[in-house]
Amino acid sequence: MNHVPATDRKQQKARATLQRVADALGYSPDMLIESAHAPGFPDEIGELLRLWARIGDPAGRRRALAAIRALAEADEP
Repeated sequence: MNHVPATDRKQQKARATLQRVADALGYSPDMLIESAHAPGFPDEIGELLRLWARIGDPAGRRRALAAIRALAEADEP
């Protein structure tokens, strides 16, 4: 059996989560990371990404994404 240290598993999970968020937003993971360090990057976006990463349940992520989409669509002219 191949043992993977807990820190490696956490990093793999974080990378996979970042990829899913990037895919959902239509960006590359690198673009999200670069943007997060750019001057003027809104704190709310960083918070949104941190909260997204904490949602472990796929159904919960779908509900969160649906809620955000509904808010964005309601805000369109």
